[in-house]
Amino acid sequence: MLFAFTSGEKEISDSLGNLVKNGHLDMIDYLLARLADNGIKSIITPIAWWSTGWPEPDIKTNGFSQPYRKTEMITDMNARGKECRYLRHDSSLRSFPSP
Repeated sequence: MLFAFTSGEKEISDSLGNLVKNGHLDMIDYLLARLADNGIKSIITPIAWWSTGWPEPDIKTNGFSQPYRKTEMITDMNARGKECRYLRHDSSLRSFPSP
């Protein structure tokens, strides 16, 4: 069995692309642990190209991708550096203790 989801980088990263320990990250880590416990593989899409609030108004976050449009995330070198930092962290989400 396979479970796919998006990690929501705007909610779990700071403006530099570092992971931020918070309830959103705890929930992802808990989910990954429970999936693994039950033999379910997971695929994480690390970056969401949509806003944080749909269908509600967008919520302002400190996430690294917040100030950039999708095209800037692949063309702006400052954005790319933050994205690379985040992706290095995102690949080891289960490094935080589960609740």
